[in-house]
Amino acid sequence: MKFSAKSRYGIKAMCVLASQYGKENLSASEIAERTAVTVPYMEKILRTLKNGGFVSSNRGTRGGYYLCYPPEYITIGQILKTLDEDMFTCECLSNKCINPSCPNREIFGVIYDSINQALNNLTFSDMIKNNQTRDLKCNID
Repeated sequence: MKFSAKSRYGIKAMCVLASQYGKENLSASEIAERTAVTVPYMEKILRTLKNGGFVSSNRGTRGGYYLCYPPEYITIGQILKTLDEDMFTCECLSNKCINPSCPNREIFGVIYDSINQALNNLTFSDMIKNNQTRDLKCNID
């Protein structure tokens, strides 16, 4: 399964915001800098996350973006579904397969279910705990 750039950068942005939860709001440019993403693209991602109800923002000198919920209540799966609606691993699972008895349907179904279970159990709290010894400015795609 390959995730889009939008999803990868959105996960990075959420990790940055999770690390700042309860501390300070961050501007789109600060988040973009910490995630090595252009500001316009980060603004687009943040708009999608805001429309999904995961982040909010304030204007003014203390303005910026922040998480709407504590990081332990937001899962990676929720964010991926918000940023990329279609997370099927192959056509066999998306009902585009022309063979109703496709042998791949079962195995890819198991893989799909396993991946989604892992993503739906991994929270941003888990992510920031796992990244405490590393710099959150991850430049790896």
